Amino acid sequence: MCAHPEDFLEEDGIEKNFEECVDAGEGTICPDCCCRFDCCSCCDTCYYPCEKLCPGSISLWGSFIYWQICQDFMDVGLKANGFIINDECGTSFKHGRRVINTPSSRPGFMLEADYHGCNDWDLFLGYTHYDFNHHKSARAPAGGFLFGRWIQPHLVADNSVSKLMTRWDFELNVADIGIKKWCSCAPQFILWPFFGVEIAWIEQKFKGCFSLLSPPNQLKVCNKSDAWGIGPKIGVDWKWCFAPCFSFVGDIATTIFLMHYDLHLKQHSPTDSTIFLSESNDLKACRPELEMYLGLNYEIRLPRCSHLRINSGRLNLQIGYDIQVWWGQNMMRWFNDSTFIATPQGNFCLRGLRLSGGLDF
Repeated sequence: MCAHPEDFLEEDGIEKNFEECVDAGEGTICPDCCCRFDCCSCCDTCYYPCEKLCPGSISLWGSFIYWQICQDFMDVGLKANGFIINDECGTSFKHGRRVINTPSSRPGFMLEADYHGCNDWDLFLGYTHYDFNHHKSARAPAGGFLFGRWIQPHLVADNSVSKLMTRWDFELNVADIGIKKWCSCAPQFILWPFFGVEIAWIEQKFKGCFSLLSPPNQLKVCNKSDAWGIGPKIGVDWKWCFAPCFSFVGDIATTIFLMHYDLHLKQHSPTDSTIFLSESNDLKACRPELEMYLGLNYEIRLPRCSHLRINSGRLNLQIGYDIQVWWGQNMMRWFNDSTFIATPQGNFCLRGLRLSGGLDF
């Protein structure tokens, strides 16, 4: 934060008057402290949430996230309570429904540090971590049918199962670094266009145990995708100060990743050595990602630290909602199964609550 007004109103024992403090070309002047409204806060009169930080200031943020993930092609079975006879004298599902492995909201965290440089340019660093594991099981209903998915084509003659048990492990780590520019579009509206580089690590594993009906047997499945990628990130942060100490904040950004996927598949029967399959593959692909955020921010100016002769900073409290879309990331299904004609590459979406606290000093 910049020096307190009394620091520059008195220098070398010589008091300066108000007129000597005024820089005619530097915005509106507060008559109480000779500080510009577009600079950092120096008194209660000119304090407003849109006041920018002075060069050399640092902002530290920590966030608790509570997100839910939804990923394509995570159906693990097809369940029906009955059958009907089709035109070809075969049996078909009647009122079937998919069994989908979709977890509820899970916690994670975000960290960010900003260094406010000269000429309104800032340097930022960020890190996000989110992980979970989720179980999903199902049994065939009496007189009905349960069709197991994630089983490799031609590995078994019939995908009918009496029960299935599955587990999905997921871990996402994202780090970014870049620069952004402070831009004042209106007295209460601020933009920070930014660009940088983002790195992502995405680890996914699907494990399943299927109790086959014909012939009676047990099949264990493990599909794994270890991925990492790097790419340019571009976006904009914004802030609208609608009242002293209160503001709406948000951002929208996108990244084009060059992803590398290390894929593994293993399917086998513990009781039948003839049922065994193991495959591996390495793939590279470009994958886009989009993220959006909207929140409400409350700022508190902390008391001045007289020993350091600077304002001690600002405390920020924030609540908001995140949405992120990652395209083509369900590469666990790359090896396909008998229920799909083409290789699926499902997207996943993250959405949920973010609670943040930040300190500017």
